[in-house]
Formats: sequence, structure tokens, C-alpha cells
Amino acid sequence: MRVRSAPRYAGIAVIVAVALVVASPALRASPRDGFPLSNYPMFATDVGREARIDTAVGLRADGSVERLTPGLVTGTDEVILAASTVTNAVAGGPAAAAGLCTEIAGRVAASRSDVVQVRLATETYDAVDYFDGQRTPASVDVHATCPVP
Repeated sequence: MRVRSAPRYAGIAVIVAVALVVASPALRASPRDGFPLSNYPMFATDVGREARIDTAVGLRADGSVERLTPGLVTGTDEVILAASTVTNAVAGGPAAAAGLCTEIAGRVAASRSDVVQVRLATETYDAVDYFDGQRTPASVDVHATCPVP
């Protein structure tokens, strides 16, 4: 009769092992995203309220801001490409930012007569306030400004 208890212990061992594997993401010191289990660090990690976004905007003669489309920024409709192009230019320093600014100004000149200047900047927002309706950036760090020909 004692021979039959071995499968019972094997079943319990499997259940305990599965429970430990499922709980392991919660037991790790730092958030980790990986196969086969994830603790979804993108959603579980506090990144704070401040969001910094690299932008390319058009400025009208009256000083108002016109958000430029991805097509004007990069010549394509790809939003992610436009965002990464601006971020890479800002990270590349003043010469890279000025080069992209001039490139964008050339595209703007062909389609937007109301925009007189292009600005590459890093805008800082309070993310919670932004979704509460406050769309004005808390700060703007300008990297390049160029006239639209």
C-alpha cells in the first residue's frame, strides 16, 4: 500500500513547482519582462509624473504653435519614425538638430503658408495634468529653430 503514495507526492511536487514558477516574477528584486512569465514592468514600474517629449513644431507669425504631421517631419506617415527621427536629431547635438530643422522647413514651405518657423524642442509635461486637460508644457528646451523659406 505504501507504493501508491509515491504518485501522490509527485503530484504535490508538481503543483508546488508550478506555484513557485508563477510566483517567481513577484519575488524578483527588479522588474523583468521575459519568457515564459512577465510581471509587466511597463505597467508595474512607477516612472513618475514627468514626461519629456522631443517635438518638431511649426510657429506662425503670431507666435502660435502648429503641431506638424509625421509627413512634414519625415516625409512619411509613420508616427514612430517621425518621433524617433526627432529624438535622434536632438540626441545628435546642435548640428544634427539644425540639419533636421532645415529639412523639415523645406517640406513645410511646400505645403503650409501660415507657418514661418520650425522649432525642434524637448517639451516637459505633467502626465496626470495633461490627461486632465492641461496641454501646455511645463517647460520647453529649444534645440534648433529655423525659418521656413
